[in-house]
Amino acid sequence: MRRSRCLCCFFFVLLITLVVYNILKAVIHSSTHGIREHHLLHPYRSNRRDPIIIEYQKVQDRWKRSDGRYTGVKTILYWNTMYVERHRDFMFGKGDVFKNCKVPHCYATSYRYLLDSVINYDAILFHGIEMPLFNLPRSRSPNQRYIYFSWESPLSRPLNSHDFASWPNFYNWTMSYRLDSDIIRPYGVIRDIITQEIVFPPKNENDIIQWRNPNTTFYKPSDEVLSIIRDKGQVAAWFVSHCKTLSYREYLVDILRKYFEVDIYGACGEYKCNRKNKQECYEIVEKDYFFYLSFENTLCKDYITEKVFYPMSKYVIPVVYGGANYSKILPPHSYINVDDFESAAELADYMIDLISKPYDYASYFWWKEYYQIEDSNEYTLCDLCEKLHDSTMPKKSLKNFRNYYQKDQCYELEFKFNSSTTHLP
Repeated sequence: MRRSRCLCCFFFVLLITLVVYNILKAVIHSSTHGIREHHLLHPYRSNRRDPIIIEYQKVQDRWKRSDGRYTGVKTILYWNTMYVERHRDFMFGKGDVFKNCKVPHCYATSYRYLLDSVINYDAILFHGIEMPLFNLPRSRSPNQRYIYFSWESPLSRPLNSHDFASWPNFYNWTMSYRLDSDIIRPYGVIRDIITQEIVFPPKNENDIIQWRNPNTTFYKPSDEVLSIIRDKGQVAAWFVSHCKTLSYREYLVDILRKYFEVDIYGACGEYKCNRKNKQECYEIVEKDYFFYLSFENTLCKDYITEKVFYPMSKYVIPVVYGGANYSKILPPHSYINVDDFESAAELADYMIDLISKPYDYASYFWWKEYYQIEDSNEYTLCDLCEKLHDSTMPKKSLKNFRNYYQKDQCYELEFKFNSSTTHLP
């Protein structure tokens, strides 16, 4: 009994020690990091020749008016990191990344001391799911926009680190894959080749995209496309790193494997491909496979990831499964939706039959003559810059952000499979 009590005391003291250590570590890191950056990068000290300062000055000079006055350059600060230290620029890039925009007068940086005070930045972008608890701006201007950015679904990345009692009305805008975001950051955009207009994402959440009709569009696959199709030898590939998910996609794959081979790449399978070179991986898919399983890890509104956009940029048909309204996002007859089938057997029969009919299979690529998939970086940056310059944008703060982020956004399914049927609600 006495020994048990001593062990409990020991572990309690150890736990308290670890908590105090982590708090002190975060505070010290925040302080020393700020001092180091201030010493190296503060433009009002002795480093006016710093390359960051010089680059910022060049951007200002580029937009100087004929009367010598400066056109206002909006400054954007990346406050924290994205996915730990890998992306200090949120995958957007730093500096003059707005030069191809219709409204290009913006500058982005992760260096907090480019300006003399943090309140002078027009916008501060926070990677919300990695919000630092102890390293937040100590003051802010009412003219600033604090922007919450996340590329993940609320089920996979809940708001665990947010203390909304301490920071009421903290965020002004949102940036995410959601179509109701202030700044939409999709995993891909779709451009009309003829008009050169971006058709997805739509300008307004409720806009209905007027896709061309594949039934009234004459499409004859080229010899090159038919050659790609005929050289394929495997049914389906699946790249996956999370083996257990809230969408239960892994169970769906297990059932499909009873009807045809699915080659699984990554941590959950026997095949390997270098994740750092996604283009090379999807070129393997295009060369060898008829289908790619574009199964999302959570079922959430508008949540459609690179698992769809990457294969769509190749000559392979994505088989999609997720919570998004795919007909609202993708051209008709460009994908196969698991939800359109009553059972796994019916889906498998359709896929196998399509393999035996090259022209029917090729018809899924009709849209490539009219639309193209593009990276969303430039689209999102240009939209952000344009809205920062738009004086008609209403000032607002998100009063119940947790509710906005999570409520009615996702749902979980419990699949009950047997060997002959898979009902998909």
